[in-house]
Amino acid sequence: MADINITKINDTRLKAKVRTTSQESEQARIRAMEKLQKKVKVPGFRPGKVPLHIIRQKFADELMLDSLHEAVIGCVDQIAAKSEHGFYSIISLDNVDLKGDAYAFELTFDLPPYIKPGKLKEATIRENIFQMSEDDYDNALRVLRLQKATYEDKSTPAEKGDQIIFDYEILVDGIPMGEPKIDNKMILGQESSDPILEQKLLEARAVPGTEVRYERTPVTRPNNQEDDKPYTVILTVKKVQKVILPEITDEWVQRNSATAKTVAEFREEIHKDLEAFFNKRSLKMELSRALEQFAKDSQFFFSESYLNDKVEEFLKSSNILADQVSPEQIQNLKKSIADREKHSLVINYLMKEIRKKKSSEDIRAGFRSTLEKNFSGSTLDDIMSLYDAVESGKKLEKFDYYTLNSALSDYYNLLIKEHLKSEGLIKKGKKMSLKELMDELQQVHSNQE
Repeated sequence: MADINITKINDTRLKAKVRTTSQESEQARIRAMEKLQKKVKVPGFRPGKVPLHIIRQKFADELMLDSLHEAVIGCVDQIAAKSEHGFYSIISLDNVDLKGDAYAFELTFDLPPYIKPGKLKEATIRENIFQMSEDDYDNALRVLRLQKATYEDKSTPAEKGDQIIFDYEILVDGIPMGEPKIDNKMILGQESSDPILEQKLLEARAVPGTEVRYERTPVTRPNNQEDDKPYTVILTVKKVQKVILPEITDEWVQRNSATAKTVAEFREEIHKDLEAFFNKRSLKMELSRALEQFAKDSQFFFSESYLNDKVEEFLKSSNILADQVSPEQIQNLKKSIADREKHSLVINYLMKEIRKKKSSEDIRAGFRSTLEKNFSGSTLDDIMSLYDAVESGKKLEKFDYYTLNSALSDYYNLLIKEHLKSEGLIKKGKKMSLKELMDELQQVHSNQE
């Protein structure tokens, strides 16, 4: 074990004075020689078969540098373990002494992002109670009926409640952007992603063959001027269909429900499904508020090298050259990155606290139990394989991280709720319908924007 003495330069940068053991230095030299062995060419020896003692003699200078590199890399884990907040990146290597059996050097390094937590009592949450309204029931029933609806073509003008089947294309400066999108569907009067289009179809009294053309201005995307241009949407109606919704009877329920036999039982089934959805969304809303307040009482630290790396990743993924961005934009981008990552740091801190009370086996078993409510078979096994890979320190592809984090999010919320409950930080909420909860969520999102 190397002798390591760490001193603080600032909140995100430290210096480690390191002296390796003679055994560690020799192991570093051996690793360096073995790597050189694979790439050097010496007359009389086959590639990769040059004896190590010859490499030591003929490549002394290169071996010294490579050995130092191996010694530094070999000490990183020890430095990270001794540093309170881990290890992010090497900044500089100074005062190197390779004389004698042991190596000595000073390593300046940056820390990964970390949090100095505030008072947990700021993270109080309400436990709201679901009270199903008739609107909640009617909305859920309408969705279920639409899933089982039949459709009848009509030649009269479209009206609310009808389904439109249409093709559309997008033009920028009169030039088509990509291939036309065909056989799109929209039910008029439903919550549409494009209310302007819906209104124009109603105003046009659309029938098969009707063409609707309108201008749109996209949301501005900084540093991507081509995407900022207004564009034209040309839509052609192919079919107008009357939507025929099934009547909800005991017979219909028996055909379409796995457990209910009557309309009354089906209502209870819907109630349970809505309650589960309500509890999940209510907890997410309450935790968002509580953790935001907790974050305000906490301090966050991001090293310059970490933020520089994140900016570089963003510019590369956005196909933006560094010289296209002003220093002020870079600083704004760094602030945005730091603000975005604060939530993750809060979650990670709370999960560390939870892991002090729960074993890894218990947490894993709880995660699997939660997954089993929604997944089975190979999908369940695939998600658990991703979980185990991350727990063992492996890196995942970006899409795999997204899949795992989507599954973990609800489970972590439950664990954090349990943790806050053990700290006496949960208070009785209020009775709410699902509509009231969704309205409150909308207001929360509006305030955040």
